Amino acid sequence: MFKNDASAQWAGRDSFQVVSLVAAAALLTALVAFGWLGTYTRFVADDFVRATAPPVAAMALVIDDYQDSGGRYASSLLAYSLLPVSPAIAGVLPGTALALWLLALWWFCGELLTGTPDSRRNALFAAAAILWATIDGAVDAGQSLYWANGMFIYTAGLVCQTFLAAALLWRSRRAEPDGWPAQVWIALAAFFTAGFSEP
Repeated sequence: MFKNDASAQWAGRDSFQVVSLVAAAALLTALVAFGWLGTYTRFVADDFVRATAPPVAAMALVIDDYQDSGGRYASSLLAYSLLPVSPAIAGVLPGTALALWLLALWWFCGELLTGTPDSRRNALFAAAAILWATIDGAVDAGQSLYWANGMFIYTAGLVCQTFLAAALLWRSRRAEPDGWPAQVWIALAAFFTAGFSEP
């Protein structure tokens, strides 16, 4: 009885649905492997400087970094706030960044595919494919994902910008016009995301 029910359920699906589900599962498995590889990450280079800084001085150190080394403020703020928590955080950051980026891409692709059949599944497939291609095609994944300070500089900004783009698409679909609070929120979010890398 169960075998017939399962066969009937799969018989109703077209080949694109089956292929996209299998491909999404394979891509998600690869992304989990990238995240798992990050659990072996330890502090290197600049991570020690930021990890040993006193958290109460984070804002003063962010201002110093901004004035002395290229205009970054958002990445410095995250590094000075999160790295002193524990050395183990270096192993958690890559997987967390990948999970948040996948969520942001899924939301973004879902907004683009709104109104299409099976938009959530197709958006997940598209998000997993985009993220896998981005990480796999990165020139130096060690520097941009597995090095904690480099992840804040190079990858965290892309994650935040993807969330911002998804939020802008979502807000643009709303029927009622947005007032000035939404515009201020968007401006502040854009200002924050602009501070991850050098101008």
